[in-house]
Amino acid sequence: MNLKWAKTELGELIETLKGCAFKSKDYVSEGIPIVRVSDFTEDSISEDNLVYLPDSLLDEYSAYVLQHNNVVIQTVGSWQYNPASVVGKVIKVPKKLTSSLLNQNAVKLIPNGIDEKFLFYRLKDDTFKAHVLGCAQGAANQASITLSTIKNFKFFVPPPDIQHKIATILSAYDDLIENNLKRIKLLEEMAQITYEEWFVRLKFPGHETTPLDSETGLPVRWKIKKLGEILALNYGKSLTADVRSNGSVPVYGSAGVVGFHNESIVNGPGVIVGRKGNVGSIFWSDEDFYPIDTVFFVSSELPLLYIRFLLSYIEFVNNDAAVPGLSRNSAYLIKCAVPTLSLIERFETFVKPLFQTIRNLNSQNQLLKEARDILLPRLMTGMIDVDTVGADLSA
Repeated sequence: MNLKWAKTELGELIETLKGCAFKSKDYVSEGIPIVRVSDFTEDSISEDNLVYLPDSLLDEYSAYVLQHNNVVIQTVGSWQYNPASVVGKVIKVPKKLTSSLLNQNAVKLIPNGIDEKFLFYRLKDDTFKAHVLGCAQGAANQASITLSTIKNFKFFVPPPDIQHKIATILSAYDDLIENNLKRIKLLEEMAQITYEEWFVRLKFPGHETTPLDSETGLPVRWKIKKLGEILALNYGKSLTADVRSNGSVPVYGSAGVVGFHNESIVNGPGVIVGRKGNVGSIFWSDEDFYPIDTVFFVSSELPLLYIRFLLSYIEFVNNDAAVPGLSRNSAYLIKCAVPTLSLIERFETFVKPLFQTIRNLNSQNQLLKEARDILLPRLMTGMIDVDTVGADLSA
């Protein structure tokens, strides 16, 4: 450790602000985004399921406004065997969510003598995770940490210029990851738009010369079929978080990837459908995966990429008043328009390269994350001189 690095308690370098318990009755469809811990991703915040407050309430809740790169810590969540919502998770606010509002069960750290970007990476190190989990309290399914736990964390703090250099080096990896994620989103949107154009608006190649069936109103040779005639919804298998083994196999629940395991039960690629909780949520896995008992996984003789988009346009109905649930038998009765096999295969031929590129970008991101995570503790302990590490990863 460099002698110029002083050991300091985090509380000497920050102020804290707890999130607000907003009232769900005030939620609206558009307005000021509210950031909940359920919206946290590994390092950032998802925009997929945000809730909003009316713009008129901004002044009332101005104390809870978030800015780009603010560091936020989850104070209530699960234990470490559920990485999807683990207590002590550290995220930073993306640019798009500047001026959003922080909800309860999380705390914003306000720097007072420490570089904000450096602070984020310092708290992503395993030593902070170990400190948090060692102090967390709670039952088997939920844990919590106090502000004192966060403030009592001790670590060696480098001079400001070194803090800035470390943050710049690590940010270079995250910038590349973010760029890849943007490309992935564009590719997914391209595939989605193509499906909608061909199979929803019926503007598929050759539609100009394809007559419509007088009885169905669909292009000739298209059929109205029940969902159960074209696919099977297979039950996932129970795998509680505390019995999962460390591995690289994604474990899917109705909210998406909820962890990882060392073995799969379904060969990828595959389509996953939410059965309990998020009824009808649709996920695609390029790789082998483990679907738990809150989801179905799909098997079909039709190309699965087509099935993936078909299901995203079906409105599944909750068949359980107490706990949201999807009845397989009811789902099988849903009717849908099925195009000719030749058109489905043509769609598959078009979108498959898009998904191959997505898979490659996801692989690149995984390698970037691994490289960053190897570098992070070595930079934070002074094991590596920042002047010997280049931040230009463009090659």
